Amino acid sequence: MLDRMLHVVRGNVDAQANLVLGQLLDAGGHARIVARLLDAGASPNRSDKDGTTALGAAAYFGKQAVVDLLLARGADAGGAASSAGGDGPSPLDAAIWGGNARIVKALLAAG
Repeated sequence: MLDRMLHVVRGNVDAQANLVLGQLLDAGGHARIVARLLDAGASPNRSDKDGTTALGAAAYFGKQAVVDLLLARGADAGGAASSAGGDGPSPLDAAIWGGNARIVKALLAAG
């Protein structure tokens, strides 16, 4: 299944946001899978149709390893998803709503 997803990411840049976000949630937030998607060319900053980024989803669900990985790969810690007109929640908002204090601190430290 992961190989099929990687093939799609390589072949369809527009599918990146949903693949990264969808697989982050479907795979239980496994950093290894997110790393493979990023290695295949998925953007750490793309958002879904609602403006939620993979970083925001990981922050909400308390996936510290994925948050750390996305930040290390250039995910924007500070703002709402610009590709959705800025309407999505910021990763910081998502971490607060999810009650994830360690991730709130990591996001604040990242800027």
